[in-house]
Amino acid sequence: MSSPLMNCLSSFALVLYLLVLVANLTLSSPLRLITTPNHKYHAPPPGVQHAEVPARLDSILSSLATLNATVCPIETASNQLQYVQAFTMLGHAESYLKSLPESVGSLTPDTYNSPTSYRACMSAASCWLSASSASPSPVSFALTRPPGHHATRSAAMGFCLVNYAACAALHLLGTGGGG
Repeated sequence: MSSPLMNCLSSFALVLYLLVLVANLTLSSPLRLITTPNHKYHAPPPGVQHAEVPARLDSILSSLATLNATVCPIETASNQLQYVQAFTMLGHAESYLKSLPESVGSLTPDTYNSPTSYRACMSAASCWLSASSASPSPVSFALTRPPGHHATRSAAMGFCLVNYAACAALHLLGTGGGG
């Protein structure tokens, strides 16, 4: 399955691995990588070609495993749904979040929502919540999809359904976290 996209993702994994090595040498505690297998629940409708597919993250995780990323164990987030939903409410309008499970199909020219995308979003948000909680290590990286940095407070955009980055920033500001 060698393609320009997969080669690029493998290169990304190598760069991420090198960053982990450097971080672990320079930080007082090791970098945490946090992910979830539930990212697979966000997939384009059958027959639809799209760049944002489960293979993107699978390739990165596979490449990290090949590179022997034991210098930084990969964690799976497991926060209670009520906390994850409260976390996403930090960066989004309640009406928008409530509409996500029912808003199936193409939301924008480049952003889709499948019947199970909401489950993937809540799992990804759980990763970001764990990453933005300073314990046990103050430096974390959430490897998630669907991606989460373009969505606005009340709209999907740029492949993103939820803006996890904004939620994490607001969470850190509210908790005084960040290590």
